Amino acid sequence: MSQPPPEPSPLIPASPAAACWSCGAPLAGRGRRCPACGAAPAPPEPLEIVISPSRRLTLDPERIDLRDLVTLVEESVAYWRRRLDADDQHTRQSAAGEIAALSALLDHLARRLSHGRSLISLAPSAPALRRFDRGCARCGRGNRAAARFCQYCGGGLPDVAGTTRPTEPHVGLAGRTDIGRARAANEDTILLGAVESCPLAIVADGMGGHRAGATASRLSVDGIRQHLAPASGDPGWPERLRRAVMATNQQVYRAARAADQQRGMGSTCVVAVFAERQVHLASVGDSRAYLVNRRGAGDDGAAIVQLTVDHTLVARLVDIGQLSADQARHSPQRNIVYRALGTDATVEVDVRSVDVGPGDRIVLCSDGLSGMLDDAEIAEIVLGAGSADQACEQLIGRANARGGDDNISVIVARIDA
Repeated sequence: MSQPPPEPSPLIPASPAAACWSCGAPLAGRGRRCPACGAAPAPPEPLEIVISPSRRLTLDPERIDLRDLVTLVEESVAYWRRRLDADDQHTRQSAAGEIAALSALLDHLARRLSHGRSLISLAPSAPALRRFDRGCARCGRGNRAAARFCQYCGGGLPDVAGTTRPTEPHVGLAGRTDIGRARAANEDTILLGAVESCPLAIVADGMGGHRAGATASRLSVDGIRQHLAPASGDPGWPERLRRAVMATNQQVYRAARAADQQRGMGSTCVVAVFAERQVHLASVGDSRAYLVNRRGAGDDGAAIVQLTVDHTLVARLVDIGQLSADQARHSPQRNIVYRALGTDATVEVDVRSVDVGPGDRIVLCSDGLSGMLDDAEIAEIVLGAGSADQACEQLIGRANARGGDDNISVIVARIDA
């Protein structure tokens, strides 16, 4: 991951993880109704974007004026032009590449405006849902086993109180981290452990000069583990994860401001807790979680789906049709992360819960893996490996064979009966 700049750069925030306005239950996937209470979703809140310490821009996620987006791109170009005066050649070369890419985007937006297309949607695409067998009698679509209302049409589902409770599957964890082929130090940190007998996995990708990135990722992993202690009132795993990550953000933020050599440091994180036949996820930044299953993990039958949303500029450009997924993977802007632990006093945390069962594989990884391999390759290796540890070894080997441009970290959870 590239080192974050010491001064603020224009940000394009993603919407927070969706939750029902009525009951607070998570709204995963493409459903249009809350599966817990049947309520229709409320319209999204306006987004406030900080352009500079004295300038802010308020946007409606469903109706973005392209002129406002042009303003953000112009501010980004101005920021990178200032970086052309940096002392080191690497920063100057990076700045030149960023300016070229942003200029092309600016030209494209200007052409769209000239054709009279002034409004777009900037909401991030919801991660895909897997197929669920519990069909709705009204619309016929699948729902999670515990849902009481159809997430698509809001119709009531049959009571399942009397059904047999399935046994808890076995979760086997394996993980590895590797320096890669291009970095002088490994700034990633991973954790394989347990909290209250529930398997716990964390991947954190640090950033910052003078090896401060390694400090940030270590503080992030240690802090999340410590803050996942039992909470009063048992708010449930999603809320516990959210609170743990937010508290950890405060710790990393204070540490970054306490020493000159650590200023500007930060870290991404993706956290998974396996409990009650679900994986509960929390994420900040561009470290990812995937669901892999040979029989189909997505609602389109694909063997792999990404369960988290990347908090990067290129991910939002893919959402609005400005880049393809392949272009995003090779974009010079792919490492511009607008949300990370420790860079601000507060942070938004994406949380979600996904049903899992025998045959499922959950993959957590840093962008050193997802930036070198496409999703289909990750699924092929994970499903073809004889064990979770072999899958980790082969994934890192493939990423290094492609050049190993960044530190590479991966955790594979294998769910069996």
